[in-house]
Amino acid sequence: QPQKLDFKNLYQEKNISLSKKKVATLRYRKTENNIFSLKYILPRGKRDNFHYSSLVKLLEISDKEGLTLSSFEEKLYFFGLSLEVSLMNNETIIELSGLTENFLQGMDLFTRYFSPLWEEKKLKKVVETTLKERKIGFENKDTMRRAMVYYSRHGEDSPFFQCLSNTEIKKMSIKNLQNSLKHLFYTENLLIEYTGKDSLQTVIAENTKIIADNFSTEKQIQTSFRSKNKFPLYKKYSQPEIHFLNKKGLSQSSISISFVEPRKAQQEAIYSLFNEYFDGSMGSIVFEEIRSFRALAYSVYARFFYPDRLEDDIIFYSKMGTQVDKTIEATDSLLSLIKNPPLVDQKLRTAKQSLKSKWTTSRVLDRNLLETIRDWQNKGFTNQDPRKIFLKQTDQYQMQDIKKFINEKLKNRNLIVTLLTDLEDKKISAQKIAKTIGYKKFIVFDKEKIFGNWRK
Repeated sequence: QPQKLDFKNLYQEKNISLSKKKVATLRYRKTENNIFSLKYILPRGKRDNFHYSSLVKLLEISDKEGLTLSSFEEKLYFFGLSLEVSLMNNETIIELSGLTENFLQGMDLFTRYFSPLWEEKKLKKVVETTLKERKIGFENKDTMRRAMVYYSRHGEDSPFFQCLSNTEIKKMSIKNLQNSLKHLFYTENLLIEYTGKDSLQTVIAENTKIIADNFSTEKQIQTSFRSKNKFPLYKKYSQPEIHFLNKKGLSQSSISISFVEPRKAQQEAIYSLFNEYFDGSMGSIVFEEIRSFRALAYSVYARFFYPDRLEDDIIFYSKMGTQVDKTIEATDSLLSLIKNPPLVDQKLRTAKQSLKSKWTTSRVLDRNLLETIRDWQNKGFTNQDPRKIFLKQTDQYQMQDIKKFINEKLKNRNLIVTLLTDLEDKKISAQKIAKTIGYKKFIVFDKEKIFGNWRK
């Protein structure tokens, strides 16, 4: 059986208030471990403010209030502390962790980190670094592949469009970033997670002080440098399409196959089982058929990515690297395998056993417990451990369920293929590849266009 977790007794939930007004929710977990973890989960990310990426870069290289950057880093090291800022599409997580005995010193350094000396020379360095990274990325094979896939999936809602343009980066000011820090440090829907030995009273008092010193409780003016949509929009296709991007001199083609579907109900168990069956190990369908039997790929994977939030969609994504002269055969073989995977009872038994073992033996460590519960709640499991549900469902699935899943999810799907290759190679052409795989519509992408704001 999975590790038993009683949500009601795992942590305490308290409100943090300023002037009798709630400004944050604190989740507090008492442990006897000598390491503490404090996380601020802010419900704003890259899509909410295009300046956040530059702000995070500036904070990383800036001197702090009363400390040079090197002195600040020495203090973190001396006290056995670490401070990390994780910027994602829709949220930002700031984590302070380290030795419990140095919790108070850590809180002081937290405040200093977000009180940088706003220097023009450091801003100039951020601008130069960002523009250089984009210039290198424009010629980098992996970045080109990502730009293709995102454009096929999102069109102009791609991350390469939903960001500052080069022109806007060059015009960026210290004031832009100061306003962005205020925008980020707004208390609306602020969640704080603490795991450690310090008393609840100490944690509340220290975080109340942090919020009073660093956060704004007043609603911030919405920036114009933001995405219109909180979550990315996905393009809809009425027929299968193959999209090409030419890179002269490539010795290895990069093939991606994908589609997106809405999340209609909680079905994570069957998606996980199919993933394990189809591409879960070196004995899986994909590895054996593409690499072992046919030797068509340097690397290959194919799986569904089940969303971490109720609002997100389900993405199927497959990626393969192959020799340019094997591009046509490899693309056709991978497409055929995705639409018509073989049904092998022994592989299904192996996949079920692997998943059941994972869900019964894996343990959630103390330091990860609050984060894991938050992740489960984001998926819709408010007060229950989903592993017990997944275990029961997985036990009941048979080959007929996998066959039904394949027929419903893959067999007649409009699969979108993106292919980065050398179209000037005499052995291949866009028309020939499209005809071989039976696709009537193909597009050769304009490289400048798919990189969006990276080129403006």
